[in-house]
Amino acid sequence: MSDDFFLRDGGGGEVSTSSSDTDFSVMWPATCTLLFDEVHSLKTTTGLQLAVRHKSASLNVAMGKAVTPPRGDTPMTPDTLCDWQSTTKAITAIAVAVAHEKRIVDVFQPVATYWPEFRKHDVTLAHCLTHVAGLAFAGIRLVPEQSTKEDICAAIADAQPEHEPGEKACYHPYSGCYIVAECVERASGVPWSDFVRENVLKPLGVADNILLCFPTEDTFTAFKPRLAELVSRPDDTLSYADVMNHPCPASGMRATAGAVADVMACLARGGAPILKTDTLMMFTRRHRIGMLDELQGVVVDWSLGFAVDSALGGTFASSESYGHGGSQSSYALVDPEHSLSLAFAATNKPGARVHYDRVRRISDAIYKDLRLNATRHARAAPVC
Repeated sequence: MSDDFFLRDGGGGEVSTSSSDTDFSVMWPATCTLLFDEVHSLKTTTGLQLAVRHKSASLNVAMGKAVTPPRGDTPMTPDTLCDWQSTTKAITAIAVAVAHEKRIVDVFQPVATYWPEFRKHDVTLAHCLTHVAGLAFAGIRLVPEQSTKEDICAAIADAQPEHEPGEKACYHPYSGCYIVAECVERASGVPWSDFVRENVLKPLGVADNILLCFPTEDTFTAFKPRLAELVSRPDDTLSYADVMNHPCPASGMRATAGAVADVMACLARGGAPILKTDTLMMFTRRHRIGMLDELQGVVVDWSLGFAVDSALGGTFASSESYGHGGSQSSYALVDPEHSLSLAFAATNKPGARVHYDRVRRISDAIYKDLRLNATRHARAAPVC
């Protein structure tokens, strides 16, 4: 299998494919059946994108609605920019790895080395990337869409640690990524969004399909026709006040599943052209092992920025698979053993249990269609 399929389904069951006349349901039977069930049952998904990259196949799928009534009636397409929530953190981790390789920062050094106002001198960038810095709720009351980066960073710098670094594990919704991004920005002298664009997105050819923020209202207006909306939002029309006006390194990325999968595919291939293999292996090996995450309620290992061997891999991913999810609506996964990457985004948040069951079924269907389902693994899912 080596074709790209673009499946567009506006809710009425119509299907078209391009770049091949081969029937999508023949090439990807389990995945096709699952995605149709997801959209048409309306129990878990109203609109979705899925992209898969493997040495023997490449898939792009868009189904359902990007915007639903009463806010609009826009079909999802492969070019729609979805809201990836905390899957944004995967891009942040990759950019920090690039900065480490370029010796702009050393992730094992204290944050205060690069950010003198940050007085918690025992906290390293690695602590932040593995969610053991003891600052899980620092600045949490400041909503990124409604706050400046300066205000958020000041609140984080002033926050009192919740525990000693490395003592406990507790998922950091915002603070950890703001900390590492601020360190890279200060050390490089380059704004975070520019650093990510020049060192990650442009070299991989995805800069037009991954947006970290909308710096001006004109930028937002220009891209709005491509934006999907989470159905959990209020029924009013999406406005500039609802999106990131600064590059939040923890959440809010707008992107296509194809672009996210292409970035993850770079990792599945060994890191070129943005990272050396040694750097990639150092970043994606286990750095936090066997610790219970007090926020997510599950024992899961972490590399420097990615959950390792987590529920994102479903039943069949290898034990060295890694990735990141986004608030009950998206995830990205890399399985280096199988040279596989995938990215999924939906327009709804059905609750933790339902979402992680959706994740498992999607990953399992892909592994079955690629005939990579020989080995089973039991994996616990987060509770939030």
